[in-house]
Amino acid sequence: MLLTNQNNTYNNKNILVVEDDEINSRLINEILTQNKFNVTLARNGQEAVKIVKSNTNKFSLVIMDIKMPVMNGYDACLLIKQIEDIPVIAHTADIYFNNSEKYKTHKFDHIIFKPFPIRNLLKIVHSYSIKNTNLINKNKLQLN
Repeated sequence: MLLTNQNNTYNNKNILVVEDDEINSRLINEILTQNKFNVTLARNGQEAVKIVKSNTNKFSLVIMDIKMPVMNGYDACLLIKQIEDIPVIAHTADIYFNNSEKYKTHKFDHIIFKPFPIRNLLKIVHSYSIKNTNLINKNKLQLN
């Protein structure tokens, strides 16, 4: 599904997708790349932290699974937020996650539940991309 908008200033943003399930990873990658986002994939939280630390790509957003091997999404989100203030969206099948304080404690910015409607995922991704673009533009104005 391609979600088009009149203003594409937030397209071509870098998004880190952290997902251990190959089918989910490929699905999210396909959706985002069709919508002009640059996607980097990680299979677990430890790999995601290492990618963010390498700082080769400035990410405008991280989509993070919660239950993964090696390092879970909770721990990875906290470590990523210490490295850089990037919005992190929890991506989980755990319906009880929303009722707990865990997502706030671990500094997630938003939650999307599996299975997700494609349109909802894209709306959330676009809204965070717009916020980041506006913040960057505001900072540029302050520097001049």
